[in-house]
Amino acid sequence: MRWTAGIVGTGRMAEVLGKALVLAPDPMLRIRFLMGRDPGRTAELGEALGAEALALGEDPPGVDLLLIAVRDDALEEVCGGLARAPWTRGVPKLVFHGSGSRGLEVLEDFRARGSVLGVLHPLFSLQPGMEMKDRIFVLSGDREARALLESLVRSLGGLPRYVPDLDPALYHCAASMLANGATALYAAGLELLQEASGGALGKEEAKRLMRASLEALDQGEAARVLTGPVQRGDLETVARHLESLEKHSPQQQRLYRALMGFALSLAARGGLAEGLCRDLALLLEEEGDS
Repeated sequence: MRWTAGIVGTGRMAEVLGKALVLAPDPMLRIRFLMGRDPGRTAELGEALGAEALALGEDPPGVDLLLIAVRDDALEEVCGGLARAPWTRGVPKLVFHGSGSRGLEVLEDFRARGSVLGVLHPLFSLQPGMEMKDRIFVLSGDREARALLESLVRSLGGLPRYVPDLDPALYHCAASMLANGATALYAAGLELLQEASGGALGKEEAKRLMRASLEALDQGEAARVLTGPVQRGDLETVARHLESLEKHSPQQQRLYRALMGFALSLAARGGLAEGLCRDLALLLEEEGDS
């Protein structure tokens, strides 16, 4: 059975997921309409998806599923407006959004109209043209929505992870640290590596080092596979790092203090002597924190 769907939004999520749904090997959806603020962009993406282009505020055609894929800061306003729309041709059976930082609260007005509610969030950075095979999607929402959302993800070749009691803000914070934080950490480390080597070391070396650290985690928990001067309790080396960063960039030094401070908590779990932990903690404190 093929379901009908509508998509609200014309940004990256609407484009990447919409095209993936259309091009799925065994598509379970026909995208009936695309709704957006910008008429030109909506018409362009609607044509690519084989969908009718609608403006926000129009009375949409009846569909089985409605995906709301707009910016987090616009989600509440857009959801509220959609829930108040006439839907003269039938309210969607399932309404879900793609935000990792918000839960069902922004969709509750649809519940009063008989819809079941859900959240489908890609646990990866969406890029145009990317394949969905073996990508993880985190799902939450009403129990009645679970089977349909899981089927939708599997139709893309993705891996569904249903979490009934997800804390959206904390989950999204974790995802941002792991994804965006890793990107920022790479950029910060690369800058130092290039400056330290006069440009002889760069992107390839930085990426290889980060990959090796991630691969090490396949062998055990972070506290067990942690290496480096903090793990060894090497006060002298950590002090030299801080001195070098003081000359290079106070911002980088603050980042180092924060990261190595957390590394110290891992080292403590891994058995680093209490006295060394205390001395390293004092060394890594920001001036004025003590």
